[in-house]
Amino acid sequence: MKINANRNYAVITGDIIGFKQLSLETRQSTYGLMARCSARIRKIFKETIAYDISMFRGDGWQMLVAEPRLCLRAALFVRAFLIASSPAGSRLDTRMAIGIGGIDYVPAKNVTAGDGEAFRTSGKKFDLLGKSGGPSLACANPGFCEEGRMDKLAALAGRVADQWQPEQADTFVRLLEHVGNRALAKKLPGPSHPKSASKLSAFDWIELVHILTGFEMLFP
Repeated sequence: MKINANRNYAVITGDIIGFKQLSLETRQSTYGLMARCSARIRKIFKETIAYDISMFRGDGWQMLVAEPRLCLRAALFVRAFLIASSPAGSRLDTRMAIGIGGIDYVPAKNVTAGDGEAFRTSGKKFDLLGKSGGPSLACANPGFCEEGRMDKLAALAGRVADQWQPEQADTFVRLLEHVGNRALAKKLPGPSHPKSASKLSAFDWIELVHILTGFEMLFP
């Protein structure tokens, strides 16, 4: 992907919640798990996510989203994928901070080695996460008049995901795979989802559609 110095990108920085408390087997499995997540999300969003998710320090990761409008949708996919993959008796989950801005450069095989405003903004916002009672998902877009609203919508999406059980998260993954980067609809997508409706209710889906649509409409 060729970097355009005249446009904005979104960088998502995250880490696995409670990583040190997970079993050795679970911790060792996270690298392969994120690789599978990367393959799935790139298949959905295609050129919007041109590079694989890059991991660092064992539990940290970063992802580059070429179309910032879709960054919250992409962030929720990663979180849902991890929660859905939780082993019995434990919960795999992630905190995330989205930073929107320009990019100077990014190596094709190592997103975490990139640099630019979006990277620095994401890192600074991520450093503010983790306080007691704070959001699990945040967004920063310095200089944008609707930055505060963006951050609030990201936090709301995070609170919805906080309540997901693995079955509900798996349903969201499958629904988003069906929708891709197309416009969201309030009706549960797909020809028929009787099992999905029992795990992720129509009300939950409508709430997420409202949040995601409100977020995506802030972009020109």
